[in-house]
Amino acid sequence: YVKPFQASRFLVSNAEFADFVSAGGYGDTQWWCDEGWSWVSQSGSSAPRFWRWDEGKWLLRTMTGEQSMPWDWPVEVNNLEAMAFCRFKAVETGHPVRLPTEGEFNLMRDSIPTDIQDSAHGPAWDRGAAPANIALEYWASTSPIDHFVNQDGIGDVMGNLWQHSVTNFDV
Repeated sequence: YVKPFQASRFLVSNAEFADFVSAGGYGDTQWWCDEGWSWVSQSGSSAPRFWRWDEGKWLLRTMTGEQSMPWDWPVEVNNLEAMAFCRFKAVETGHPVRLPTEGEFNLMRDSIPTDIQDSAHGPAWDRGAAPANIALEYWASTSPIDHFVNQDGIGDVMGNLWQHSVTNFDV
């Protein structure tokens, strides 16, 4: 059973995350859990790993090279950065903001075909018709956050990039 919840329609874009970076989010302990602040302090990070500041503008390193920042693509961050951004966004908006649980994520994802074979999560998609940017079927890097939208109006419920959850897993 998954309790009722609300979710953002889209993943966090590079443009949205840039507000966190510009506000000094990587230098402000209030956004970070202890583990996150330890990571920031040890890594010296001041922006996502694949962002590079060059001559007054941000560039993004992708699988195929560097390019001007695609502001409408999802930001690629680790779980600690994602949680810090949620804390920042909660204060900015005055509303609770957190990562989804694994159950919430699965509920959103299960509204579309989720595999190249039938599974407990739904029917297979046709070869060459993946419902997301997955298995390099469309691009070698991520795609705009509003390109793949499910029947509930939520974008990128699978594929495109690694997505984070508040659910702890023993690995």
